[in-house]
Amino acid sequence: MSIKYAYSLDGEKYQGEFDTREAALARAIARAHAALEPPQSVFVARMVPADPQAEGHAQAVIHAMHERGRDAQGETGSTWLRRVSEHQEAALDEALTGVILAWLKQHELMPTHRHVQSISEHALPIPTATPSGNTQREVSDMGASNYPVEGI
Repeated sequence: MSIKYAYSLDGEKYQGEFDTREAALARAIARAHAALEPPQSVFVARMVPADPQAEGHAQAVIHAMHERGRDAQGETGSTWLRRVSEHQEAALDEALTGVILAWLKQHELMPTHRHVQSISEHALPIPTATPSGNTQREVSDMGASNYPVEGI
């Protein structure tokens, strides 16, 4: 998954999926200005894919294999796999990680959710006035009139 960004108006609920932090910020500012009660600041965060937890299983597998071997062989199997080196365990962990990831992908079980990281807070800028398109100038001096005013 590529890195994506999302925005939040309250710092808790993030939405959107943008390619850049700047794009997420622009959308956050637009949404905040359109809100009935605009917040004073908006938040932008990097969305990080969830960890599939595929690493770090070698020690548990070695332990389970040792226990099963001891159960099957009795005392004669009690020393089997007791002297696995760190290098051997790391090699097994690397192999298991590859197998687990391949299995998750094959069965479409990879996590699809993301969590936020690297949150930045941005003060909401004051919106600038835009011309309404009216080309007539406002009258500021009415001047004097020769017409009579009734009722005065």
